[in-house]
Amino acid sequence: MKEYMICTKCGEVHEVSDLNKDYTDGGYHGEPHVTCPNCGSEDLEYAEQCTCCGKWVSDESYPRQLFGYEGHQLCKECFDEQASDVRQVIEYGDIDRNKADVKDLNGFLAYVYSPEEIENILMRDFVQMSERDQKRWAAEYAACDEDDFADYAV
Repeated sequence: MKEYMICTKCGEVHEVSDLNKDYTDGGYHGEPHVTCPNCGSEDLEYAEQCTCCGKWVSDESYPRQLFGYEGHQLCKECFDEQASDVRQVIEYGDIDRNKADVKDLNGFLAYVYSPEEIENILMRDFVQMSERDQKRWAAEYAACDEDDFADYAV
């Protein structure tokens, strides 16, 4: 797997093998001292490319801007765009059901209604919310599990 670094000075992205290497300039434990081939800066950070838009983002940045584990990386902007698709977040919630933490669900109502009936009742209530509130809740839910949601969304 190829590794890439982004120069924080000029913004250019380079494959690690293409960086300028100097073994005489005091590298760490025999490692070469590396600089940007474009501007000569030493300020380099490992970078990942957003799977959606192709933007390169430093994976060392704070606050964290990349989400995903399985090779699907989303920058903050693409993550926010995917999380604002309420239907997609609801579909993600279906596969994320085993992680659901439902507290204090009335035992009698759980006895009377099946899980599917409870979901239908809740969905009827949810779709009556304003679109703005639906998107807000969807974004908050997706942000609770950024890496898994990013992998699902791509």
